[in-house]
Amino acid sequence: MKVLICILSWVGGCRKGVHKAQRATFLKDVAKFPGLDYKIFVGDGTSTGEDEYDINKSFEAAHPLTQGKNGHNLAKLPFDYDPSADEVVLHVPDDLVHLAYKARLAWQWALDNGYDYVFNCAQDTYIEIERLMGSGFEGHDFIGMTYDENRCPQGGAGYWLSKKCLEVLTKAHVYFWADDGWAGWALKKADIHLHHDPRYAQYPDAPTSHNYIITSHMGQHPYKVMRSMHAGTWNGPSSKDKLYVEYYEEAQRYREK
Repeated sequence: MKVLICILSWVGGCRKGVHKAQRATFLKDVAKFPGLDYKIFVGDGTSTGEDEYDINKSFEAAHPLTQGKNGHNLAKLPFDYDPSADEVVLHVPDDLVHLAYKARLAWQWALDNGYDYVFNCAQDTYIEIERLMGSGFEGHDFIGMTYDENRCPQGGAGYWLSKKCLEVLTKAHVYFWADDGWAGWALKKADIHLHHDPRYAQYPDAPTSHNYIITSHMGQHPYKVMRSMHAGTWNGPSSKDKLYVEYYEEAQRYREK
């Protein structure tokens, strides 16, 4: 069985070193598990050649203050980025609006290279690799954490896709900009429903020796926190983050009941 951790990224972020903390922590553990690989996917700015009316309107609706203008940051061609060995350049726009298009091509790459399962996540996702591989992902086609009654996963926390899901999604029309929302709705149409798993979490929930959490979506929080998590020295959010401290303490009390 072959498993791929698919990290969706962008050239500007790679040039800034946004994956430095991931490479210094949990990505080092990938080699401990035979059949497990990871790749970081970026775009070279190539146009999709498809009707993009739906994704543009969906992005504008999600970003009303900027009318969607913050999502268009197309790379200049010819493409001049020299990718690292763990990065894959796809022929797709490299901006936020086209994130679902990038995901679709990344998942096609996974199929073409013989992968049976994909764990899809972002540049600011922290993963406890041993827990990920022992999570029982083989029992469901589509797994993730959701807040959404439409049953779409929270993409930053990461979500699983089986080969069955990949085959559906790589042939589906992209009509929503975000990969998680698009995947959730497209798979629901194919009668593949999300299995909710709260172990895929949002910061300040994070893997420690005192819980069962598998991932944490760090968001705007310092990537140095990933190093503390990996070293086993992270004991909750900084006292400066009052809102997160209150949330974390309440969550801890709930788990102890």
